[in-house]
Amino acid sequence: MKRTILVLVTLMMGIMSYAQITFENFNQEKVQSVSKVYPIGEENFMIINNEEYVVINPSMKTVSKTTFNFEKKTVFVSAYNSSDGGIIAIFRVYQKKDELYTYTKVVISPDGKLTNTEVLSSMAEERKERNVARSITSPDGNLHAHFLFTMDKNNILKELVILIMDNEGEIVSTRNVNPTFNNETFSFHKAYITNEGELYFAFSSTQKSKKRKDLQNISLHVLRVNEDGGEMFNLDDIEFGFIESMSMLMLENGDMFFGGFYSADPKKRIPGRFSVVFNKEQGEFQNMSTALLSGYEKHSPYDIYVLGMYEMENTVIMLGEEKRLITRRDNKGNVTYEYYAKNVLVCPFQKDGEMLKENAITKLNKSNNHAIFLYSSALKSGNNLYVLSNCNYKNEKSGKGHKTVNTGGTHAKIGIRVNVIAEDGSIERKTVEAPNVEKYGFSHIIYSDENQAFLLFGKAQLFKYEFKVRKVTLAKD
Repeated sequence: MKRTILVLVTLMMGIMSYAQITFENFNQEKVQSVSKVYPIGEENFMIINNEEYVVINPSMKTVSKTTFNFEKKTVFVSAYNSSDGGIIAIFRVYQKKDELYTYTKVVISPDGKLTNTEVLSSMAEERKERNVARSITSPDGNLHAHFLFTMDKNNILKELVILIMDNEGEIVSTRNVNPTFNNETFSFHKAYITNEGELYFAFSSTQKSKKRKDLQNISLHVLRVNEDGGEMFNLDDIEFGFIESMSMLMLENGDMFFGGFYSADPKKRIPGRFSVVFNKEQGEFQNMSTALLSGYEKHSPYDIYVLGMYEMENTVIMLGEEKRLITRRDNKGNVTYEYYAKNVLVCPFQKDGEMLKENAITKLNKSNNHAIFLYSSALKSGNNLYVLSNCNYKNEKSGKGHKTVNTGGTHAKIGIRVNVIAEDGSIERKTVEAPNVEKYGFSHIIYSDENQAFLLFGKAQLFKYEFKVRKVTLAKD
């Protein structure tokens, strides 16, 4: 009897050690698929997108709604909290007369009032160029870097323009860099800004082999930008295979952790994973590890993308997702698309880059013509990860969850499955949220902190989708 009680107590303590996820109600406002959420004022939140912003209270009730007076092609880039609790947002605005895109700063007060707009004259781009704009914030939340890769008409990199702002919305630094790559093509993956304003950019680049067309020379690059200019660090001639996707994480000890997925043979597409650590102080790459994924001895028709990388107390966990697109054409020439997501791969590493045993969450989701409700998202709270995916509610509850689920169909049958992942990569437990209310399907996470998160849900309406925001709370014992 005592042993039974001890086992029960141990089990209950194990369950209580997890944060409990509680799915709460929807905000009734319909929003755009590109909407994001930011805290504003003392306790409210703001939902912002290309056309408007909505201030809501903690109970998801609408406090106010404001429409922007921008051109139709204007795109919301990012936002952050100002020193007084308001919001400073950046928009990419189309100037039809000059055929230019300029960047505008929008200031919103803590009570949700739009108080000022200002064109950032130091950032502009021509309409016909294919440029990439991103924003990042320092760990202490006091510096905000907005950067733009300007490309010419042939997609050749011309310049990297960086704008750094403080919490007052003032520009404290503008930097222009011309990074060069020895290889033919480059891919930008991640950027980071320190509390002191030093920036790091992670790239990879490829060069086709002159001897064999099916081989490629691959390099990893770190670009460091500070007041003295830019400095490039290279890891050349990587031979493990073709990189499918990659990401970078700045660890608490100051090292940069690279992780990603590759194909050992571009023709057979046998997937593997890799990691490498970049030591900022010494300016060198260290401890590269590579390994083929278990269970993939033969050709895989799926692409694998990094879903996210997370620093745990003693490890780093990289999540990957297997995706596939099938294009079908009938005898009348009509084209349809089928999107598939097979598994979420859980790949733990030691912080020095050494690999730990991988795991996988079986998904088997499909969607016709649109992939909005196909993919997974992850929340981190404490030392646990929570992977959220759409699922067939009845199948999951009856233990028949390993069947293909059509997330593009009626959302009335779809629930949300939450898999809890421990820091060693093991899948500790699974819970299932009831079928989605209002027939909305889960799309992705648009805000999260240690206590709560906001999720975007959507459903089909004739020839378009409509979206709403739902709240999740993370209650720790």
